[in-house]
Amino acid sequence: MANSYTQEAYVVGDEYTLRGFVTAISGTGALATVTVETAIGDSISLPAKQCHAPQTEGPAMSADGKHFSVGDAVNIPAQVVSITGTGASAQVTSLVVTSAPVGANTAAVAPAVTTTTITHTAVVAVVKKKK
Repeated sequence: MANSYTQEAYVVGDEYTLRGFVTAISGTGALATVTVETAIGDSISLPAKQCHAPQTEGPAMSADGKHFSVGDAVNIPAQVVSITGTGASAQVTSLVVTSAPVGANTAAVAPAVTTTTITHTAVVAVVKKKK
């Protein structure tokens, strides 16, 4: 069991949102690789299409089809697959699964599904209990 920054306990199978700020972007569009730093300094890299971000000007395209850039805040929806340790300092390994945003692919090509495994310190997550 791990504790989020709201001190809610979460376990394998729980869905949650990880929040952070974009520190680097490599490439453009939905498949750009985005590096996100969490509030306590964990660094996570994943495709831009797996982040939710406000509309700004930038090279990356979010899951919502909005462009964003370095310095923007993002939310990453994930589901816990394993926990190492306990409490707020536990290491959480999760899956982030998304398909490309609308308009990111041509009509002739089906949206690609991307699964990314991320690991971070438990305290940075916002828990949304599985229903």
